[in-house]
Amino acid sequence: MLEEDTKNAIEIPDEERVVEYYEYRQQLDQLTADFREVITHPSYSLPFLLPGRLIRIKYQSLDFGWGVVINFQKRLPPKVRDSAAPSALPNIGLVHS
Repeated sequence: MLEEDTKNAIEIPDEERVVEYYEYRQQLDQLTADFREVITHPSYSLPFLLPGRLIRIKYQSLDFGWGVVINFQKRLPPKVRDSAAPSALPNIGLVHS
């Protein structure tokens, strides 16, 4: 109970504004995730996979760094998959700094 009383005794100046900022920040993070999902969708990104293009390679929490697209091949999803959008198998030369 002592810990809870200590927490309740803390006063945050302009607490409403802090709460409002937190909610805006959460909304901005969600919109950023939505935006990234759209721009990295294969139907939008495949036209830009041109030989010589410098790209940043990330997968979930893994960061592989920068690479140069050498070539790529489109592949269609298997029939059991729901997605009708093609994906690509790029041939990438990795560049580490």
